[in-house]
Amino acid sequence: MTISVLLMKQIVSMILTMGCGYALVKAGLLKAEESHTISVLTIYVIFPCSVVNAFRIPYTPQIRNNFLLALAAAVLAHVLMIAVCRLLRAPLRLRAEDCASIIYPNCANLILPLVSSVLGEEWVIYSSAYICVQILFIWTHGLSMIYDGAQPVRIRKIVTNPNLIAAAVGLVLFLFSLPLPSVVDTTLSSISKAIGPVSMIMIGMLLSTYDLREILANSRILVTVALRMLFFPALMLLVFKFSPLASLTGEGTKVLLISLLAISAPSAISVTQMAQLAGADARYAGLINAATTLVCVITMPLIVFLYLA
Repeated sequence: MTISVLLMKQIVSMILTMGCGYALVKAGLLKAEESHTISVLTIYVIFPCSVVNAFRIPYTPQIRNNFLLALAAAVLAHVLMIAVCRLLRAPLRLRAEDCASIIYPNCANLILPLVSSVLGEEWVIYSSAYICVQILFIWTHGLSMIYDGAQPVRIRKIVTNPNLIAAAVGLVLFLFSLPLPSVVDTTLSSISKAIGPVSMIMIGMLLSTYDLREILANSRILVTVALRMLFFPALMLLVFKFSPLASLTGEGTKVLLISLLAISAPSAISVTQMAQLAGADARYAGLINAATTLVCVITMPLIVFLYLA
């Protein structure tokens, strides 16, 4: 079975899990705002455990080189997307919420469980590379854009980000081949397996507050969705497929596939959260997140199929 078909099946499974969260709210068993509790659990427990667990593999020069390639691909993707979005902003009359939603994908909630399920847990380490780079960019460039340059860069938010701390811990354990007690390894692995279902239920609860008709009636949202889910993934697909990047390591094609999966993901929930803090249009950013999440079941497998063709 091809990777694109496996990916589609896994995304459909995640969408169904998301539907459980949606149904729980619509049935009155939970309130949409209670997703905040699940979000805290995910950000501060499940994600960090998943990231550290991703580095619990034997050190080899091949894995080190693959990780460096994943970091380089993530930096390149962010720089290109920021540059192109800046060029498109005026002609397409994109707002700050549009640009941030286009540049920053949901590369943790969706991609970590996807990579683990479709490619195997040993490949999750390369997803962590994209997450680390995005944390640096979103809390500098992304924050400044949402606040329209009025908000200083929050260094503290970067260095205290639980995912970045987890990546630093995991990297040290990986580079120095430091063992952990077996019970700790078992705990990390067990908690990591919860990332997919818990994240999807949380997103489903959030989606319950949005009206699909409102999304379809807003042409600007549809343009933003097209840029986030098709244009920029297609652009990076061409860069990865026809540049010499993949030849830099023996497994470069698959490493870049993971980066492409991250780039092809729906818009980041953190954009909505930042817009809320900045007094910007958080509901508009949330509608973009909802729309991109709904269409990813079609666009992500398509991008992967074209990359592997």
